[in-house]
Amino acid sequence: MIITIGGPPGSGKSTVARMLKERISLRYVYAGEIFRYEGRKRGMDLLELSRRCKEDPDLDHELDMRMIDEAKKGNAILEGRMIGPLCAKEGIPSTRIYITASPEIRVQRSRERDGGSIEKVKEEMVERERLEIERYVRHYGIDPSDPKWYDIVIDSSEISADAVLSILIEKLGIDH
Repeated sequence: MIITIGGPPGSGKSTVARMLKERISLRYVYAGEIFRYEGRKRGMDLLELSRRCKEDPDLDHELDMRMIDEAKKGNAILEGRMIGPLCAKEGIPSTRIYITASPEIRVQRSRERDGGSIEKVKEEMVERERLEIERYVRHYGIDPSDPKWYDIVIDSSEISADAVLSILIEKLGIDH
């Protein structure tokens, strides 16, 4: 079983992915961890590495292929903005989940998690999302925010992570 979980920053996807992992005991692989590790190796923050990946498609492709390799191993929850669409494109059987929330909620959640001013968090989030979508469209012809790539789409703006998890458990047909 492969379950992919994608969505924009602050949507709650990481929280729900970790909760789901505890519930069904599958491996959990987080693309953000791979991306952050690569950034630290290069002395860059996420925004800087996003800019570098936009300029260097080979680096971006290498990071994405690490996630595809994890998908090919099977039995995992894979979290990352591109992994669902990439599994679809590569023909890897998976249940692809997209969790979203309103921009205001996402900024608020990101600020609570990482700190900083609302203005700075919003500015960085907008820039990061813009760079990512430009990269993915240019490199793969895919907009990962397009619902056509997903089997399940959930807006978490007005519901708790527990409620999102309950919806997923029901839709995935997992025993309560």
